[in-house]
Amino acid sequence: MKKRTMFVALAVLLAFGLPALAQKDPTVASITVWKTKPGAGAAFAEGRKKHMDFHRQQKDTWGWHTWEIVAGERAGQFLTGTFGHYWKDFDGREAFDALDAADLAKTSGPATAASSDGFWIHLGKASRLKPGATAPAKYLQLTHYYVRPENTPRFEDALEAIAAELTKLDWPVYSSWYRLASGGDGPHYVLSIGRDGYADFAPPEKTMSVALTESMGARQATELLGDLRGSTERLYSEIVRFRPDLSYVPAAK
Repeated sequence: MKKRTMFVALAVLLAFGLPALAQKDPTVASITVWKTKPGAGAAFAEGRKKHMDFHRQQKDTWGWHTWEIVAGERAGQFLTGTFGHYWKDFDGREAFDALDAADLAKTSGPATAASSDGFWIHLGKASRLKPGATAPAKYLQLTHYYVRPENTPRFEDALEAIAAELTKLDWPVYSSWYRLASGGDGPHYVLSIGRDGYADFAPPEKTMSVALTESMGARQATELLGDLRGSTERLYSEIVRFRPDLSYVPAAK
């Protein structure tokens, strides 16, 4: 048991520690999950809108997006996040953060039952961004993967290989992958797929499995998809709706 515990701890260190130390691109996102008090969703939204005015008044250089969870076990909660940062970006914001916390307490705080913060890493090689997209989609379909610690290298290798193949095929479904760096149970990955409307939730003419099989052959496609499924302990999905009225985009420089 001791050897297994040591191995799992090392796997977690390799999965989470080394990418942060070797960071070359602004891949860090800070995301907060907000649980509102019963019946206080509208009050939270109004408070969030006022808080975004605070960011405008402060001329914050960071953007902040807000989503409302509309389907899944966390339905009724909200997600807020800021994306595209280096780790070092979070240094030197202490004075701003103090003002921010005080304003949050006044605006959305009275409607908040609980909140949890997490840092996430965007996995560029595993993601396929939609060409020309400049704003968040109306909806995001989020699928959460909880992966066995010892299988994280296998899981991420499969993600990157699948993304590379789908890019060659110009497969019409685009997505982003994120890995939790700190702030919850893990290894935890999230697949995010943008949907402009509910009609977009219909599967494409060729599913990913069919497209990969036709391109790579049944054996290789089955092995890649098996690496994903065989590495995963639990998964669940949810739908979130972007709330531009509760978000903030800094003025262009």
